[in-house]
Amino acid sequence: MKYFKTGGFHRKLQLASLWIVVPLLAVAIFLHAYLIGPLQRSYQELNNRQVEGIVSNINQQFSQLEVTLSVWGQSFQRRYQEDLLETTNYQTLIQLSEELFYLTNSSNYVNRIGIYSLGEAPFGIESGGTYELTLEQTKTAFERYRIDNGRQYQWKIIEEEDELIFVQNIDSQGEDQPKIFLVATIDEQSLLKYFYDTQIENGLAAISFNHESFRFIGDQNLANVIQPLSEEHQGTWVESINGNDYSMIAVNSTRLNQIWTFYTVVPLALITEPVTHLARVLIVVSILFIACVAVMSLFLAKKQYQPFEKTMDQLFGNTQWKKENDLEFLVDRWQQLSREKGLLQNQAERFQDSLKRQVIQHLMEGYYGYLSEEESQQLLQQKNWRLGDQGYRLFYFQLNDLLSNQANSQDETHILFALENIIADVTAMFFPESTIVSSNEGRILVFVVNQEQQLTDYFTMVTKQINLIVCRYVTIVSSQQETEIRKLPEVAQRLKKQIHLQQLIPENQVLQGENMRPLPKYSLSQENLILTALKSGYHEELQRSVQRFLEQVVAENNQQAAVIYVVNRL
Repeated sequence: MKYFKTGGFHRKLQLASLWIVVPLLAVAIFLHAYLIGPLQRSYQELNNRQVEGIVSNINQQFSQLEVTLSVWGQSFQRRYQEDLLETTNYQTLIQLSEELFYLTNSSNYVNRIGIYSLGEAPFGIESGGTYELTLEQTKTAFERYRIDNGRQYQWKIIEEEDELIFVQNIDSQGEDQPKIFLVATIDEQSLLKYFYDTQIENGLAAISFNHESFRFIGDQNLANVIQPLSEEHQGTWVESINGNDYSMIAVNSTRLNQIWTFYTVVPLALITEPVTHLARVLIVVSILFIACVAVMSLFLAKKQYQPFEKTMDQLFGNTQWKKENDLEFLVDRWQQLSREKGLLQNQAERFQDSLKRQVIQHLMEGYYGYLSEEESQQLLQQKNWRLGDQGYRLFYFQLNDLLSNQANSQDETHILFALENIIADVTAMFFPESTIVSSNEGRILVFVVNQEQQLTDYFTMVTKQINLIVCRYVTIVSSQQETEIRKLPEVAQRLKKQIHLQQLIPENQVLQGENMRPLPKYSLSQENLILTALKSGYHEELQRSVQRFLEQVVAENNQQAAVIYVVNRL
């Protein structure tokens, strides 16, 4: 009972099962990985070499047959310059029959060889003698033995009788329209049997002619796998058929105008059956042992699980958590709490940012003008602003003209949204304590807690991003470093006025000084011209005078403030 209470027996049972099951599984895996696989690959390589050797031997014998028949056919043409008839000399026919007998027995794969004269008195002569051909037989022979490859000989497939024949034109009198043919009929069964004898049982051997006509020997159930194959399937590969793996070999051979492909299909299971059976036994034993250990572990785990079950009942009630898997229930609850925590944190951060922005806006608008400097500093600390001795700065951004190569196709609402996000993101990179105080009509005021930063880098990055995304030039006005919070409204008003110091030119501008230039010169001569045109009612002259007046002002001083001053005076 001690082991059941402490869980010691449960742990020992698990360790014992590991010591037994792991070696069994390791042996099974080793057999599969390092014995079955190499055996199959070794057999495939050996079988591949054997098949290639057999195909090479078959090709050699057929090449010799082609040469022999070709030479004999040429000899026939030299000896017989006239048409061969049934009335030809008896001795000549006997001699031809004997020669055909020797030709037939010169190859293991030849079934018969005959000469067929399809002239006026059609007949055939083979090793057994001569025989007449009927009119129907003659028409059939002409169709079968017709050579259409532009040569004097050809391999042909006779599908009606499942025959493979070698036809040669031996008519010396009619090369274009031959009437005498030498025909060798191949014994396909002997060829297939020779090819199949090298394979193990339950396999298949096949030969295809031009990937259309197939001959099979062996397990005919595998024939459906060979027939769909095309000339692209060559070499050795493994095919899974009805859950069993088969080694497939395809070797191509070119015979005159045809492509012969030799196929073999060998079940790999027969090669590795003993080792596979041993591996399966080991796996089954391991699974049974694991099942027994699992049943015992469930029984023992139930004993150990009771305290956890009572705790879950106390936390979540007896009906809520039992409907689901307990661990999944805990994980879901933990993830739910994490999501809720993240949402609350985001809400708190947004609320805190809103409070920080609001207090700066109220200070800038003068709502806390009654507070002393020390009280203003304490107010910022209460709103999580860490001002300290660093002081602060204000940045004023104003969008200007479009870039020269851009079209005005953006909506103003989208422009302001993009501008706020760009300034907020870049400012956060350089100043950890910052907020956008106000934004309207392409103008944005930003409050930052001063840091030891290179302002030039900040201005360069923010203008580059605005030019790239908003496609407009921007003017930035930067205040001096300030430490007194009570001066914030004054600094903001002064900063907004300094925007008029920008020059009326299509480029980015950064203003950091407060000194105004001297007031621009006022052209009284141009004013008189304008007044004269106005009194006389010359509208065209009035337009030209005003245009010249403005051009002169901009040429002398192109600051926005100067232009505003002169226009107001005019």
